[in-house]
Amino acid sequence: MVAIASHKKYTVAVVVILLIVTWLLFVLQDFTALLYSKPFRTGLDSNTLKAFVVFLTTLLVFITGNDGLNKRDAFLMKVIYVLIIIADFSLVYFESQTVGIFFFIWVQSGLILRNSAGMKEKLKRNFIKLLLPSLSVGFILPTALLFFIRSLSSRPHLLVFMAIYACTVSLSLWAAASAYILRLLPKKNGLLVFIGMICFLFCDINVGLSWILPKGMERSLAYAFIWVFYAPALTLIALSGYKLSTNKKSSR
Repeated sequence: MVAIASHKKYTVAVVVILLIVTWLLFVLQDFTALLYSKPFRTGLDSNTLKAFVVFLTTLLVFITGNDGLNKRDAFLMKVIYVLIIIADFSLVYFESQTVGIFFFIWVQSGLILRNSAGMKEKLKRNFIKLLLPSLSVGFILPTALLFFIRSLSSRPHLLVFMAIYACTVSLSLWAAASAYILRLLPKKNGLLVFIGMICFLFCDINVGLSWILPKGMERSLAYAFIWVFYAPALTLIALSGYKLSTNKKSSR
């Protein structure tokens, strides 16, 4: 596998630097607004900065060109990030939790399809290696379901979608861990996907808390922490679509 072209490296580096700066700006803005009487301010509000993160990470995906892992992966990544835009707009601007979760179910389904490519051939002879991630998902999923059932019993439609999403994101985390362990992706790419999905999980936990906690500091903190994890998740997963090494051996 040939590494990402040198001229593209500079473009990607600039976009990543912009993402880091944007992340720092909205994190400072959100948390100082909660903790101090004189919060840190920029010329842009927090939601605009967060929308810029979505734009930049989507840009990373759409400029991969010949520097992507392969055509199938590049296509799937583009579809996934378009769905992310739709899901975010549904949640933030249209304030529709059910529609937003519906599209995020498809986002995670796309990530499962992408990260599990080639798994069937390796699954049987590497079962022991996947025991820990399998047990972890086996713990996370029922815990999340019990938590949501108890907290959202008065909102049955949202509960159904949250339960489906909990199953999907748990399976997506397992697929990401498996992709890294089984080297379904090149080593660096697999690591980016795995860490990105861990960030996605923590983001989703805070989304759930922000919906079910009563108004107060705890709810506001949960809301602020969503993007602390979401921005890195989007960035790392977007970067995983690039050729990051010159290793000749790869499952892709």
